[in-house]
Amino acid sequence: MSSRLRTLQGAADVRLVRLGTAGRRYDLLLAGQAFVYELTLVTPNTAEFSRGQGLRLADWRPSFDV
Repeated sequence: MSSRLRTLQGAADVRLVRLGTAGRRYDLLLAGQAFVYELTLVTPNTAEFSRGQGLRLADWRPSFDV
């Protein structure tokens, strides 16, 4: 894990603990890595991750156009 990612992760962990939502740490770790390494995060939960500014997302669920 890069030092930049560790710094971002530490700051995010503190905020999550203060907000009482520390259970989201793994989601945040995934999002942080995708952001720092400029990757696309592939997830079925794009609504949750869309709050991250600058984070590229792809929904892996198939779309059913009717």
